[in-house]
Amino acid sequence: MKACFKNIMVGIWEKLVRNSVYHISSTNKTNKSSQTLNFVVIPLLIFLFAMHSSLYASSINEKEILTTLIEAMQKTSSDYGSGRGVAMMVSGENGEEEKKMIEFKFKDRSSRSDIFYEKDGNRDGLEVQYTANPYNSVAYRPKAEDAWVYGEPQLIFYRNKECDLHPETFELVHGYPVHRILSSMLRLEERKSAPITVEMNEENILIAKQTFVENVSGTSTPSKYEHIIKIDTNNGFRLLSYQQFEENLEGIGSKTEKTVRIKWKKYGSKWYIKSAKETRDEIVVLDDKGKCIPSPITVSKFTEINILEYEPNVNIEDIEFTLKGLDPPIETKVTDKILGVMYFYGGPVFEEDFLENTLSEAFGVQARTNKMLKEDKKITQKQKDSLSESNNDGIEDLPKDSSNKNILQVGEIKKSAIEKSKKPPFNKYIIISFALVIILIVLMALLRVTKNNVRKKRAGL
Repeated sequence: MKACFKNIMVGIWEKLVRNSVYHISSTNKTNKSSQTLNFVVIPLLIFLFAMHSSLYASSINEKEILTTLIEAMQKTSSDYGSGRGVAMMVSGENGEEEKKMIEFKFKDRSSRSDIFYEKDGNRDGLEVQYTANPYNSVAYRPKAEDAWVYGEPQLIFYRNKECDLHPETFELVHGYPVHRILSSMLRLEERKSAPITVEMNEENILIAKQTFVENVSGTSTPSKYEHIIKIDTNNGFRLLSYQQFEENLEGIGSKTEKTVRIKWKKYGSKWYIKSAKETRDEIVVLDDKGKCIPSPITVSKFTEINILEYEPNVNIEDIEFTLKGLDPPIETKVTDKILGVMYFYGGPVFEEDFLENTLSEAFGVQARTNKMLKEDKKITQKQKDSLSESNNDGIEDLPKDSSNKNILQVGEIKKSAIEKSKKPPFNKYIIISFALVIILIVLMALLRVTKNNVRKKRAGL
């Protein structure tokens, strides 16, 4: 839409300039009507040129700002170091709440959480222990008296705000780094005419907003989406909040709002979260026939983390992120998906081939152990690959290279540049353009009448 509007303005500008130059050069200097038209046309030309230049520069500046920020975030290396602490987690749905306490620790990219039930602000029994890094993960469940070792990070824990309190968790939005969210916004603007507005408030917090309409996947029902992201540009480009609104415009009129809000605190020389809250509110206001229902159906979920204790730069041994470090009781049943074995902790190790044959003979069924799951894993990997190519919550995957040589120096986001990018809502552009077109039509008509009168006078002479 911006490009179309720009082309229209350029075309009108060129046509008006040609007509005006011809008119000015062919009229009598003593002709009062011509002098009046010159007095009107020339300022109007200047106004149109200034307006067109402003719109074009605004678009360029916004893209420059976001591209600069993306490059700065991509080139900023994260030194997580180490840390340990205690947090209170509160989760709830439709008014019901559940509290848990989390003892957490991390070192480099490894993370561990011991999650306890809570009673009167104190620990009340261990629920589960998790440890994970980008390559494997371990889980121990005391009530089930079992432990699992995986050759990949489990999404139920890894970088999940409900249990993994590694600093990297709070750099992600729905599993994506913030710079990829911003890159997606730029790509959506190009592909789907989704305008982006960028602002900088007095506290140097960058606010990027984007609104667009598209059909729900696999249907012809349009939905309106809005993304608002806030980033602190003063201290390491940290994410402060991300909001995603979705509203179905036809059929079942549901509204969904997802929000992530994070507060940061400096502990010694390291920044870490003070609190984080993730919410999801969904409201259904229409039935499947598009009629209002008597009482809107509301579904509200939230998870809130509050840090009670935190200490950075502590000495943590690597063994604490292993099954041995979790220290499960002797005779805990262990299923090791890496080695393909099952055993009781502290006892002999059984190969899965042996278990498979034993179970088959004992129960007359084929056991689905690691040997059989290898084929299932190939199918699952294909499904993951296909899913990775699709969109997630209206967010598109983008190429890694988003460089632009004609931009500001990486890391320097100047408030003046952002101020120039501010502009009124797009609907004002439409009104202004229509008004200008009408004015131009009237002026060109007057120019033609005046030109004809001049010709008649010359013919009479």
